[in-house]
Amino acid sequence: MGHLSSIDAFLTFAVIANLITVLVSIIYIKSIYSGKTKPHTFTWFNWTLLAFITAYAQFSLNGGLSAWIFVFTAITSLFITILSLSRGVKKVTRIDWSAFLTSLIIIPVWYFTKNPVMALVLIMIIDSFSYIPTIRKSWNRPSTEPVSTYALAAINSAFTVLAVAEPTFSNTFYAAFAVLLDASFAIMLISRRNYLVYGFKHHLRHV
Repeated sequence: MGHLSSIDAFLTFAVIANLITVLVSIIYIKSIYSGKTKPHTFTWFNWTLLAFITAYAQFSLNGGLSAWIFVFTAITSLFITILSLSRGVKKVTRIDWSAFLTSLIIIPVWYFTKNPVMALVLIMIIDSFSYIPTIRKSWNRPSTEPVSTYALAAINSAFTVLAVAEPTFSNTFYAAFAVLLDASFAIMLISRRNYLVYGFKHHLRHV
């Protein structure tokens, strides 16, 4: 009975994580169409590649439901990448190009590596560098990214960790890293928005 309860709990966590994935995509795409969110093409292009590669790998391993969730993530990421070409960031800096190309070069190395620890390190490096263009533009314009989606993404990754029936370093560390990455970015957005609002009000008082 206890074993069945554990399975039910893991399944519940997995379902919640998948539902959050769908919710995040809906909120983000809606925010783009409303004109509030300006996605960076470089970030979303790399995330799309990662999602398609992961989906392919999951199907190769008979990943079941998780494979279809990665397919959904890959398709929505591709859609966001396409939207970003017309509704996203127009200004691209050298830092953006450097981060984008670094991630792009590492992706095939990550895919073909046979060392699981090295693969884990590489995927974290790719994710971090892919994030840089979005972090750079959001530092100056924090209102161009929705805080809610990154907060939900962090919660999603936390439930992903909880959904692992037999947790190990290799099958939980990346999700835990994603929690830290997305939560930190959400906090940065909130902090920068408050700072800019406070700075503007402070400026007005001294005009």
